[in-house]
Amino acid sequence: MSDTLLPNNFLENINTLILDTPQSVQPFLYNNCNIRKLSELNEAGINIVTLGHISQNAYFIRTVIDLYPHQAIYAANYLEGPDFLILRPEFSEDPGHAQNANEVLVCMGGSDPHDLTAMALDSLHQASFKGKVRAILGPGYSEINEKNLRQKSSQYAFSVQLERDVKDMRSRMRQAAFGFSAFGTTAYEMMSQRLPAMVFTHYTWQSPSAQLFEKLGCCIYLGCAEYEINPVSLTNKVAHFLSDNEAAAKMSDKGRSIVDGCGAKRIANILEQLEEEKGNQQLDIVYVLAHPGDELFGGGGTLLKQIKAGKRVGLIILGEGVSSRKREEDGQDFIITARKEIRSSLQTVVDKINLTTWYYYRFEDNRFDRHDLLDLVKVIETIFKRHRPKTIYTHHPGDLNIDHRRTFEAVITASRPSANQSINNIYSIEMPSSTDWGTPLQKEPFVPNVFVDISDVLEEKMDLLTHYSTEICEDPHPRSFAGIRDRARQWGRTIGRQAAEAFVLQRGINE
Repeated sequence: MSDTLLPNNFLENINTLILDTPQSVQPFLYNNCNIRKLSELNEAGINIVTLGHISQNAYFIRTVIDLYPHQAIYAANYLEGPDFLILRPEFSEDPGHAQNANEVLVCMGGSDPHDLTAMALDSLHQASFKGKVRAILGPGYSEINEKNLRQKSSQYAFSVQLERDVKDMRSRMRQAAFGFSAFGTTAYEMMSQRLPAMVFTHYTWQSPSAQLFEKLGCCIYLGCAEYEINPVSLTNKVAHFLSDNEAAAKMSDKGRSIVDGCGAKRIANILEQLEEEKGNQQLDIVYVLAHPGDELFGGGGTLLKQIKAGKRVGLIILGEGVSSRKREEDGQDFIITARKEIRSSLQTVVDKINLTTWYYYRFEDNRFDRHDLLDLVKVIETIFKRHRPKTIYTHHPGDLNIDHRRTFEAVITASRPSANQSINNIYSIEMPSSTDWGTPLQKEPFVPNVFVDISDVLEEKMDLLTHYSTEICEDPHPRSFAGIRDRARQWGRTIGRQAAEAFVLQRGINE
């Protein structure tokens, strides 16, 4: 696979290349010749999208969509999390809560090589469950195991119904109070249908994923079949779950909130947006900023005016924006939930302002100094080569926030003057609670020499900021609604207008 090369003309008249990237194709993806070809395609405006893990920072990839992101990958336009789980369309429907408290669904996949089905039924028997168990046997489940299961079922205090070749799993899930499953698609389907799930893993490589979803409160992890599962411990877990109706109700709600079954629709929307971007490849202006929300706090009014004037505008957000806020007492779901919320806020804002070209990277919040400057530069350079902008807006070099300062350094490096450089103008934005707080400590105070009248869009900017509720502080904080409005009025008075935003022109070239 590592020696497989892309043909030279394989993407004629194609706008988007989608790569399914399990671990087995990683050597193909990172073959030097293929990297060169894929980089050329990216610069030519062809969108390269990967579904699944990438093992290295790949600057030529337009978007990575991944359920379980590689924690060491920052320099990728990463869209990650259970939001992007692809399930069958019927699992997007919220069914409400199950009614049958005495039925259990057991489904362990196609072949169930470790006969987890029998293990689940034994644990229910030992936990004194009384009711009905519906066990779905996959096409690969052995006839010998099925025969043994039928013989043992007569010893149980509950009835057992064995089924094969089931086409409508959703209706079976709706008839059950909770389920046993091997971790994977069926477990995700159970979560989407509010069915509390007790899960095994067949193989050790699946265990971290199951443990993550257990920490999120979506399931109970019972152990891995490749290791010996203690039957006493297993029975205790099952018995405890059977006696805790409140925990089951919480798991039901949490599972649906994390896995809503709409992942395929979200991916389709992303691909549609990338198709729209194709016609907007060359940009007039690009905003290169550190965190979601920065596009509004400093220059949001100017951004709005530029889009309304028909300028082709793009946005690069380098940092994920939330990880530095995690406290020791916060649970495992904090980062996933926080990233989901802030990505949703960013998506809502770019949709409302009709911004079709935008990138969201995963450099660690308030830790840009941990990354090589070159990593930031390569990300920005790749986008500049693809979109050939004339004007850049970025942070001020004297900001208090380290991510802002590193972003400015990377922008200046990526836009260094050369014969084939497209960029003529670089502006620094004032960012409340960073530019104003950093000036006394830095050698470069914010002394604006360019002002934009935003009187006609100030209220629209303020309305958009409501989507970043987690980023807004109480007055008298500079990043409060009152503080942002007062700052716009102050700069407006400076130039004799009702409201304005201020910038420093760091470099300007007149052609």
